[in-house]
Amino acid sequence: MGDPSTARAVLRIYKDDLDPVAVTRLIGVLPEESFRKNQPVLTKAGVDTGRKYRIGGWLLSSEKAVSSDLLEEHVEWIVDQVLPKADAIRRLVNEGAEVNIYCTMTSYEGGFGFTLPSNVLTKFAQLDADLDIEVFFEPSDELT
Repeated sequence: MGDPSTARAVLRIYKDDLDPVAVTRLIGVLPEESFRKNQPVLTKAGVDTGRKYRIGGWLLSSEKAVSSDLLEEHVEWIVDQVLPKADAIRRLVNEGAEVNIYCTMTSYEGGFGFTLPSNVLTKFAQLDADLDIEVFFEPSDELT
């Protein structure tokens, strides 16, 4: 059986005319993935899928940087990466960008919960971003 749960967080910045290179320069952090509107969507192997991105995007993921299964550690890692540039994030929001931290939690053994400590929430609030959380249940082979 695998781990009882997994967690990850992704800072997502979307805007129709988003220039990912300009966002990287502005924030000073390299994204996990970025793309412009109408850029071809490629598979991980670099094969063109025949589709195009409908909007520009800039994504910073905690998945490779944080080994913990605690959501709070993923959110805090994301926030700590960009908090020094909180003014730049707020400026992007004021210019019409959609900015959020998208979190996923997956349970393989049943119900579970999470806590986001006040110090993490206080830092997060400075970004003027939304927090989206999705929880999934995927029963292990032993339960099915």
